[in-house]
Amino acid sequence: MAITILEMAANVRQRKAELDATCKALRDKGGDWTAHAIAGEDAMKIADSGLSNCWAMLSRLDELAREELKKLPSNATSSADAKRSAGMNC
Repeated sequence: MAITILEMAANVRQRKAELDATCKALRDKGGDWTAHAIAGEDAMKIADSGLSNCWAMLSRLDELAREELKKLPSNATSSADAKRSAGMNC
């Protein structure tokens, strides 16, 4: 079974919390923790940016598909609706 995006996001946040705890333990023992903590913050920024970019791309693609749908005669629209009802994607 494939992992959902919500599950993956939760796993990423959990992994970051684990890294933060390890970095705290390193700091408490006088170890070199800063590079790990900074890299963890950068990784989270990359993850957030990736999701944001995906959202923007999917929104734009939906806009383009809707514009294409408007160009079709109404009977073609009902054919697309029939496919959607049958479980087929565009």
